[in-house]
Amino acid sequence: MSVYGTVPDTAHSAIRQAGAHRNPNLFGIMVREVSPDDLASVNGVIRSAIMSWGIPDRVKRLSLPIYNYSLQDMKHLSMYVAEDETGIVGVAACEPAHDSETPIRKTGVLLHGIYVRLDRHRQGVGAQLLCKARRHARRCGADGLLVKAHSEACGFFSAQGLRMLPVIDSDRDYPYRFWTERLSAR
Repeated sequence: MSVYGTVPDTAHSAIRQAGAHRNPNLFGIMVREVSPDDLASVNGVIRSAIMSWGIPDRVKRLSLPIYNYSLQDMKHLSMYVAEDETGIVGVAACEPAHDSETPIRKTGVLLHGIYVRLDRHRQGVGAQLLCKARRHARRCGADGLLVKAHSEACGFFSAQGLRMLPVIDSDRDYPYRFWTERLSAR
């Protein structure tokens, strides 16, 4: 079960078999909670996303294991996948944000990451996962959603209405932090 008390892992297969996650939108994408059976596909999406980053190939290869999720991560993160008829095409993970990283006197949920398969970039998958993360933060009673973005994702988060937080302490603050208090689905 996730840290937010959502559906226990053992119930995911029953939900999937019953079709409860089948709520397609205009793009043919369904967003649902991740199950342990999804882990290999989730990490495949992460690999596809990271390999598209504009950094040296060696850095990509060395970084990849750090970004992959494990069964242990699934116990501590609330994770969602976006899927279409081809399978899982995107993943997002959330966890409670530390108070030192949110605006003063605000509680938040940290969007740990959004990753979209390279062939599905710019097709609304990331936006749908971000909407799910906003709804998740609202359900958790958080004041807002915090994102620590990769430099290449800054344009995406700005376009989605998140504002970049200023770097106050360069030794402590991640340089590409975004925040939104507008937690309703866009």
